[in-house]
Amino acid sequence: PPSVTSQRFTLACRPREIDLDPEGPETGVVKRKTYLGDMIDYRVGIGPVDVRVETGRRKGFFKEGDTCALTFRRIFCYEGGE
Repeated sequence: PPSVTSQRFTLACRPREIDLDPEGPETGVVKRKTYLGDMIDYRVGIGPVDVRVETGRRKGFFKEGDTCALTFRRIFCYEGGE
């Protein structure tokens, strides 16, 4: 795993590399759901941050206002940040 030497860093993950589940350690609330053909684009609020998640239409189903858990399958870390 990469080491972070600065005190500020940014974490990033591609929307298709995040899984939504009914329960888990990292939970958020579905703020928006948009159908994009075979994909569903979710905006999930975790505290003050909105996370974009893309899933296949056949992978689970959450409504706006539902609580869900997020699993980040691949995270990138960049030094610096806002």
